[in-house]
Amino acid sequence: MKYPWLSTVFSALLLSCVLPSDVRARPSDPPTVPADTDARETATVSVGPEARGLVLPWTPEQLEMIQQQRWADLLAAMPAMEANLRGEQRGAAAFVKAFALVRADRAAEAQPHIEKAAGNSSIPPSWIALVQAEAALAAGNNEVVLKALASFSDDHPESERAEVIRAEALRALGRTEEAFAAYVRIVDSGSSTPAVAVARLALAARAGEGSEEAYGHLRRVWADYPKTEWSKQGWPALEAYGREATVEEEVDRAYVLMGNGDWAGVLAEAGMLAMPTSASADTTCRWLYALGRSYYKKNQLSNSISSLKGVGPRCKDASEDWGARSLYLVGRAQFRKKQYLSAAKTFESIPKLYPESSYADDGWTHAGIALQEVGQLDAAQEKWTTALESHPEGDTTPESTWRVAWSSYLEGNTKAAIDAADALGDLPLGTDRRHVEAGRYWSARWRAYPNVDDPRALTQDGDQKAEAVRRWRALCESVPHSYYSIMAYSRLVEVDPEVAAALRKHQAAHDRATDPAIWEVREAFWSQAMVQEGVQLARLGLARQALATWSRAPMSAETPQEWALITELRRTSGDWLAAHAAMRHWLKSHPPGTLGSAEPDVLRVGYPDQYWTEVQAATKPYDSYEGRLFHGLVREESNFNKDIRSFAGAVGLSQLMPATAKTTAGWLKRPTGDLRSPLNNLEIGAKYLDVVVKQLAGSPFLALAGYNAGPHRVEQWLEAWGNVPTDEFVERIPFRETRGYVRRVTTTWQTYRHQFDDAEAFPDMSRFNHYAAPKQD
Repeated sequence: MKYPWLSTVFSALLLSCVLPSDVRARPSDPPTVPADTDARETATVSVGPEARGLVLPWTPEQLEMIQQQRWADLLAAMPAMEANLRGEQRGAAAFVKAFALVRADRAAEAQPHIEKAAGNSSIPPSWIALVQAEAALAAGNNEVVLKALASFSDDHPESERAEVIRAEALRALGRTEEAFAAYVRIVDSGSSTPAVAVARLALAARAGEGSEEAYGHLRRVWADYPKTEWSKQGWPALEAYGREATVEEEVDRAYVLMGNGDWAGVLAEAGMLAMPTSASADTTCRWLYALGRSYYKKNQLSNSISSLKGVGPRCKDASEDWGARSLYLVGRAQFRKKQYLSAAKTFESIPKLYPESSYADDGWTHAGIALQEVGQLDAAQEKWTTALESHPEGDTTPESTWRVAWSSYLEGNTKAAIDAADALGDLPLGTDRRHVEAGRYWSARWRAYPNVDDPRALTQDGDQKAEAVRRWRALCESVPHSYYSIMAYSRLVEVDPEVAAALRKHQAAHDRATDPAIWEVREAFWSQAMVQEGVQLARLGLARQALATWSRAPMSAETPQEWALITELRRTSGDWLAAHAAMRHWLKSHPPGTLGSAEPDVLRVGYPDQYWTEVQAATKPYDSYEGRLFHGLVREESNFNKDIRSFAGAVGLSQLMPATAKTTAGWLKRPTGDLRSPLNNLEIGAKYLDVVVKQLAGSPFLALAGYNAGPHRVEQWLEAWGNVPTDEFVERIPFRETRGYVRRVTTTWQTYRHQFDDAEAFPDMSRFNHYAAPKQD
């Protein structure tokens, strides 16, 4: 019996060049593949702005249409643009129009436009061939399909899609053995692209209704492509078998759902499974991890903990790290529920059960953090020391070292604190920027102000004071874009005004970017065919296709200037938010101070001046804080995504909770309005920050803590700890998220003012040196 749905599935493939959002593998970063030493030392090439701008004069709205695959809307918008095109732009526009027509189910109209695009130097020939084949298949010109794809590369990002198109043409020509051999090759490739789903459905159709072979293919589509068009199309034939999926297949499906972020889908399906005792350790532990993580992501912490009960010893025989990863989840859930002793026990079990796991050092570090929460400082220090001794190169080593330093200071052992801070400050910035910078700042701070019981008393030891000044100055000069450099500068204003005055002006040659930049990238990277094809696609506005092409390049973006260049190309082509998020992620391990001679240019890309005009307008009525402070807050809150909504319900650029927005809008004597509207959101957020700053003694540091955790909590902490120095207050904040938030937003504030503005190099926050909440003037 024929499968009547199969032709619809092939149409779905032709209309999508990538997977739907719920299953698509969307790498936000070009993958980093270590390059050979020789290749890294090859000559560089200069890439100027003329090599990375758009070929066509797309509007932001049109680029958004391409990104969202709204092909019909794009086709309707193109004629007005085409009227003013000249030279090669016409061929480029013809290609994009053909590309859009195929995906708008109007492939029969594409051929004349493909002919206009042929030979255009701004279009990759392989993509012209692909679109020509797609159009020819739709028109029934199957010999043209085979001719167009005759030399299509197996390395091409759309090679499997092309193979499906070729197989369909072969079938239509009666060359079925060749066609189905192609489908088998696609299935055997081991990938998870749409082509595999289509190939499996074709093979199922060939095998025939009721056959075991057809069932196997249909079930794999169900497991590997849940809730997609392919899964839905194959479901009636699969359901006719009347057979339940195996536990292994159920777990495979749940794991894909988890990878797609469909936490509710995992809980609805995997939550109902009854795992037989005969199931393998891998199957059981994958299921437990998917279930526990989905509960955790849905904030059902108790269910997450109970679902993973006994997971540690149970998963010791699994081939992957499911046990350690699950225990880490349990510990985090217990910590969030303030079950600190239980969390400490869970975290400690990770290195004991899985000493070779990458989570082992995390276990010791977080066990200490949990014990610190209940006042067991000696026990906490023991865990951190164990982490340092057993995993000296672990990724939590900087945090463990910092914890030892800070707890030693709180105990009055300043010498031990300085020793640990010195060791921490000597680590490369890229290992853990925040904690390494903390070590560099506090090693000076404790030399200058060594008494925890009287933190305002400056040392009488001249050598120690001089060493503190030297270290603070070095921090300001080497890492000026930092919360800790602001703290250091503000201390120098008081301790050594002459040094502070010398630091006040920008180091113009180092600090100022060129606009537009000329990027120096490795010739071995830039000359790769896949890199160049990706550049061509990005300049056409086809950002998704560009990113997929770059992902196939043997040598990926690796140097700071290469990352900045790729980010610029992605942003230019309309992939703005994802490109910015990728660059932000990369900068975590490649922070300022490590970016080389082009650092100002790279930071201009990593810290774009997005929404600055709107921020200036929104903050103009207020003089309680700098506009750049709010700009930094917006970047860290929303990544400049105006439509973002947090799990807790915060909306828009400044992440306003609806209740807070309503109250604040009332102070402005206006309705709340649409919080996704940039200017509206920023005006309400700017007013709220002004209120919080004034409520909390005019301190931007307390205000940021209050913006994140609530002003009342900040007031409670002040009451509990006393009016301690600001630097101590920030380090004492019990919420890890809030503590990091204050430092992160302040760092972004300083980076913006340092990179873009003509203000002094550092803000003078010396009035907050000795009191977190100084008396108002």
